[in-house]
Amino acid sequence: MNQKLVAVATYPDSVIKFRFFIMTLFALLGLYAFIYPFMVNFMASSEDSIYVSIPFFMTYGILSAIFVFRSGIPLNAFGLKLDKASPAITKSLLWSIGFIAMLTLVKWMLTIAPTKWFGRPVIQFTFFEQFGTLKTLSFILLYILFVPVQEFIVRSALMGSLLYYLRGRLVPMLAILMSTLLYSIAHLYMGWFVSFSVLIPGLFWSLLFYKTRSLLAVSISHACIGLYTLFFLNLL
Repeated sequence: MNQKLVAVATYPDSVIKFRFFIMTLFALLGLYAFIYPFMVNFMASSEDSIYVSIPFFMTYGILSAIFVFRSGIPLNAFGLKLDKASPAITKSLLWSIGFIAMLTLVKWMLTIAPTKWFGRPVIQFTFFEQFGTLKTLSFILLYILFVPVQEFIVRSALMGSLLYYLRGRLVPMLAILMSTLLYSIAHLYMGWFVSFSVLIPGLFWSLLFYKTRSLLAVSISHACIGLYTLFFLNLL
C-alpha cells in the first residue's frame, strides 16, 4: 500500500472547499505576520495589540466556521460532538494537572537560577497588582471566552480537516505539527519570545486533541493551563 500523503477523493466538492480553506488560512496568516511589525510602531502600548489580534482571530473564526459547517464532513471529525465528552474531559484534566505540575517545577527552577525570576515567589499575582482586581478579572473572562475560538480554528478546523482528508502514517504527525506551528505564529502579536514559548503547550494541546477528538476537552485544558501560567506563575 502506498503510504504517501494523498487526499481522499470520495468527496470532490468538499476537497475543493478544504483546499480553498487551507490556502485562505495560511494566506491570511502570512498577511498578518507581514503587516503586524509595521502596526506595532503605531501602538501606544503592548495592550493595544489586542485591537489587532481579536479582529484577526474573529475573522479566522468566521472563515473556519463557514468551512466546518458547509464542508459536509461529520461534526465529530472536528471535535464538535458531545458524545463521549466525559472520558475526554477526564483525560484532559489529568493531562493538564501533569502539565501544570511541570510548569510549576520549571518556575521554581527559574527562581533559584540567574534569571529575571531569581528570588521571586513561585506563585505571583502581578496582574492583580499592576492592573487591579476588576481589570484583571476582565482579562481572565476575555481569555476564557477567547480560548475556544483559538482551539476551534487551530485544532477543530485545521487539524480536524487534515486528519479527515489525508491518509498515510505521517498524517497525524503532519496535522499536529501544522496546527502547532499555526498556533505559535498566531501569537506573534505578543512578541517573538511568547511565540516561541507557546510551541510546547501548543504541541501538548494538539496531542490532546488527537487523543480525544474533543474541542471541549482541549479548550478546558487550554483555559486551565493558560490562566495558571499567565495570572499565577507569571511566566510570559
